[in-house]
Order: sequence, then structure tokens, then C-alpha cells
Amino acid sequence: MAEGDRSTDPKAMLPVPSGNVAILFTQFGPYHHARVRAFQNALPGHVIPAQIAMHSSTYAWTINQQVCDGLVTLCRGNAEDASPASVFVAACRFFKREKIRFAFLPSYSPASVFALYLAAIACGCRRIMMNESHAGTERATGWKRKLKQMIVRQFHAALVGGSPQRRHFHSLGIPEEKIFLGYDAIDNEYFSDAAALARSNGTSRRMELGLPDRYFLNLGRFVEKKDLGTLIRAYALFRQRSTEPVELVLVGSGAQEEELRKLARSLGLTIRGPADNEPVSEIAKINHPHPDSTRLSVPAVYFMGFQQISANPSFYALADAFILPSVVEEWGLVVNEAMACGLPVVVSRVVGSAEDLVHERVNGFLFDPGDEEALAECLMQLADDLKLRDSMSAASIDIIADWGCDRFADGAMHTIATADEMT
Repeated sequence: MAEGDRSTDPKAMLPVPSGNVAILFTQFGPYHHARVRAFQNALPGHVIPAQIAMHSSTYAWTINQQVCDGLVTLCRGNAEDASPASVFVAACRFFKREKIRFAFLPSYSPASVFALYLAAIACGCRRIMMNESHAGTERATGWKRKLKQMIVRQFHAALVGGSPQRRHFHSLGIPEEKIFLGYDAIDNEYFSDAAALARSNGTSRRMELGLPDRYFLNLGRFVEKKDLGTLIRAYALFRQRSTEPVELVLVGSGAQEEELRKLARSLGLTIRGPADNEPVSEIAKINHPHPDSTRLSVPAVYFMGFQQISANPSFYALADAFILPSVVEEWGLVVNEAMACGLPVVVSRVVGSAEDLVHERVNGFLFDPGDEEALAECLMQLADDLKLRDSMSAASIDIIADWGCDRFADGAMHTIATADEMT
């Protein structure tokens, strides 16, 4: 562990809590199942997971991995359509029926999540906040910040993403000794194993997905805070200045997609990908005319559409590096994923995971948000230096090993112990 990290040995014995534990999310996706499975393994028979609703209009997840045990759904339909009143009533029934003493809550907003918080208070549950916000994402000022402080202080402990998140919630009133790290965890083994399999079948997997021989990767939603425009402009600068035939692959979808396509075209970049109604097999022919062919890469941006988590390791595994240029980002689990798959990472300094996961020039680069010149320089250094990419790849795997689901379970166990000590 890094110096100053108060997380304790995950193998240390902690007392069994005096009651059942509920862990609640708006909607369970693959990440939630992986974390809760680790928590259930650490505390067998006591952890009961619950979600507000099974479906969401934001995340169209398909769960192909192993799921956690005993998941309870509180409301029908989409999570966004559940009224706060219905969530409050359903949560109170759940807490009482399952004799819940400790409630892990996904923050305190929006309104439906605030209803979970109120239900936990009404039922006398010890409240543990799960959160990844930090000073860079803080928007509340004046009376709104004072109200937030009042709400936050009603939590008995907190499980947060990393160092910036710990500082933030300490500033909002939670004592530092009651804040533990590990909230933002993924199943490292799943991603590393899937990436290794993709690399072992690299040529055929590239052809199946229609991927170029070399590329930089971004994976996520096409929304304003991700600042993909800066990435596309930086990539255009890179292609003007470098002879390395590395292309740009964007995996995801969102409201800004058409705007991003127009930007790429205006910069003289070719648009490719299944979203352009080109069958994958046809894209593969363009990129790989025959197995022994070589070609000069035409500067291109690939729009590959939304992908399920089961496909994502292949995109990571075959890339040269992963880029996250966000101007606002609570954590950025895609950084965890990329590192678990053995990629160098190039990350905006304001990303919530940057401080803990990105070690400058060790496993990647940091740059100021919106600085396309600095980002283009990072791309040039990585594209030109295979030895650097290899060393950063190994460092990413080593660093992320401390940030898996066992860390989530360990942090959760310590928050319970802390909350149980309180009167």
C-alpha cells in the first residue's frame, strides 16, 4: 500500500456485526455484482443486496458474469421512474423485514436515493455512505453546502473512492478515521484474464471487431464532461506530427456523437465503424485485406458503439494506450479496467482516480484538462516508444492489484466495525 494509506490488512480479523447488512444501489450492474460478491464472501450470511429497480434508461447492462446472492428489487420499471415516496415505503419494508442494522447507501442524491437515506434513518439503521465525489466535482455553495454538510454528518462512516474523496468528505464533516477507501473497485482477475485471451487470439479478434492494427482507445459515454472533442483534436495534431500509424477508437454512445463525428470530419479524419452501417466483416477487409498485407494507415476515428462489459476487455487488450480526457470525473472506472488489462493510461488531472492510480511516467501520463497540445505530446511519446509502453503496461498491472474487489470488501468491513462502535 502507498505511504499514508490507512487501509488495513484485508486478512485481519474483524468482529461479526451485530445484525444484518444491506447494500443498496440504484440499479445493479456488473461492477456492483462483483463488489458485493466479494463483500458477501467476507461476511457470509449477513449481506443482503438491494436495488431501486432492475432497469435504467441510462445503463443498458446485460449481466453475463456471476451475480451476487439474494438481490432484492424494491420497485418496478425503470429506476428513473420510481417516485421518492414509493422508494421510501419499499425501503422501510425491506429494512424491517430483513432486520437490517447497517445500510450501505449510494450517496444521498438524487431524490430516489435520498428516499433510501430517509428510510434508513426512519428504521434506525446505521448509515454508511458510498461515494466517489471530490472537491473537483463539488457544485454546492452557500446554504446548499451547509445543507449538504448536515446530511453528510448523519452518516456513521463512509466508503469512498480514493484520497481526493477522503479529503472531500472529511471537509464536509465526516471524521477522517471513519472514512475508508476501496469503493471504486472492479474484478481485476476477470479483466486481466479476458485481455490475455484476446491477445492470444489477437489477429482473429481484431478482424471480428473490425479494429485497426494499432490504436489509442477511449471507452465511455459521449457526453460533455468526457471532453472527447479535446481527444479528437489532440489525435489530429498527433497524426500531423507523427509517422506512427496509430488510429483512434471510441467505444460508447451518447448525445454528443454526431457533434464528435462532425468535428473529426472537419479535421480531415476518416470516420469508420459499425455505427456507419458498415458490417464488421467489411471493416475488417478494409483494415486487413489479407493476412500478410501491410498498409499505410489512413488517419481515422472509429465509432464502435455501446458495448457490453463482456466485449470491453478485447478493446483494451489490443490497444496501445487508454485515454480519459474528462473535465469532470468522479472516479473513472475505465481507468481501473484499462490498467487491469495491462495498458498505459493517459488521464486528465481532474479525474477522481488520477491521484491514486496514475503515477506520472511510471504507468502513464497526466495532463491538464482541455490541453490538446499536451495530450498530443503524450500520444507521440507512447506511439514512438514500444519499450516505454511495455514498462507502463507492467506498472499498471502492479498498481491496480491493490485496488480490486477484495479492497472494497475490506473497506466495507472496516466501515461496519466503525459504525458499530458508535453510540
